[in-house]
Amino acid sequence: WDAAGIARALDGCGAVVACAGPFVRAGLPVVTAAIRARVHYCDSTGEQAFIRRVFDELDAPARAAGWWRPGARS
Repeated sequence: WDAAGIARALDGCGAVVACAGPFVRAGLPVVTAAIRARVHYCDSTGEQAFIRRVFDELDAPARAAGWWRPGARS
């Protein structure tokens, strides 16, 4: 899983819906790619360890990119 390659694949997309797991192994590059590509992200995980990693590792980069809006509704 290569975040840069995934971000390139997301070029022109409005969102990514991640359903491939286990998220604790495969999920972080997809969230990272969504931040880089500035696309909406949604997943089907219930893996608490993964969600903790997303908040711990990607909160600051996501906020810096102006991307992070937990629980946001349009």
